[in-house]
Amino acid sequence: MKKFALLLNYLMIGLFVLSIALFISFGHIVGIFLAFVAAIITFGLWKKSRWGYFAAAAFGLACFQLAKQGYQFQTLKREAMTLGILMIPIAIFLHEQLAKPKEIQDKTYPS
Repeated sequence: MKKFALLLNYLMIGLFVLSIALFISFGHIVGIFLAFVAAIITFGLWKKSRWGYFAAAAFGLACFQLAKQGYQFQTLKREAMTLGILMIPIAIFLHEQLAKPKEIQDKTYPS
């Protein structure tokens, strides 16, 4: 199960890297802002941070809503909505499988 979770984690990181490139290609300030936010979330996913997975789920929901309401992703509306809604349960699964609570991390890796 751990290998499957790691594979999903790498796929989600890859999806975020692709989304950063897509957001930069928008060519306006909103796209740059979304790319910056996606880069921060990607770093959180790479570090297996609890907040990184939470932010990934929230970002997936936000992309779904932006596409649904027609504010962004006009040319990729269906794909953005599908990936955005699928990102939520995957992020929750990865949050439970890979991210450790702070007190467990402190016991495992004492300062």
